[in-house]
Amino acid sequence: VFVGRDPVERLRSHYRHEVQLGSFDMPLSEALDRHPPLRDVSRYDMQLAQWLDRYPRGQLLVLRYEDYAADAQALVDRIWRFLGLEPVPLQARGAANVSAGKRVPKGALRRVITSDLYARGVKRFLPDSLRQGVKSLVVPKGRETFDMALDPAREAALRAELDAATARFRAMAEEDAALPAAP
Repeated sequence: VFVGRDPVERLRSHYRHEVQLGSFDMPLSEALDRHPPLRDVSRYDMQLAQWLDRYPRGQLLVLRYEDYAADAQALVDRIWRFLGLEPVPLQARGAANVSAGKRVPKGALRRVITSDLYARGVKRFLPDSLRQGVKSLVVPKGRETFDMALDPAREAALRAELDAATARFRAMAEEDAALPAAP
C-alpha cells in the first residue's frame, strides 16, 4: 500500500519536521537549495519504480492522502479489501502529527527514548499519561512558526518539477480509485 499526497505540501510537512528536529534552521527556500533530499522524497514515481521492479502492479495499491482526509473510513475499507480482509470501523481520533509546538526530545534524552532498551523494555511499563506528563516537563515546546514562504515563480517551478515526477503516481492512484471496492 503506497499513500502519497500533494508533493509540495508533503515537502512543506517534511521541512517543518526537520525544523522541529533541529536539522534545519533556515527558511524553506534555502533548505530546498541546500538539501536536495527534501525535494527528492516527493518524487513518488522514483519510489514506485523501486516497488514495481520487484512486485507486479496488481500487488500494489496506490492511494492519495487527500482521499483519506476526505473519507478516512472509505479509504481504509479499500485497504482492508485489497488485503483480502473484512473492513473494521476506524476509531475516532483527533489530528495527529501536528508540527507547530511539537515537543521533540534532543540530545541524550532522544538517544534514550529511541533506544531498543526503552522501546522494548521500559516503555511498556510506563503508563502513557506518565510518559506524556514527563515529556511536558522535560522536553521544551518546539517552534510555533516556520518560514515556508516561496517566491510565486519558484513555487510554480517546484510544482511543475514535482508534477512531472509524480505523473505515474497520480495515474496509478486514479486507476486504483476507479477499481470497484470488493464486497
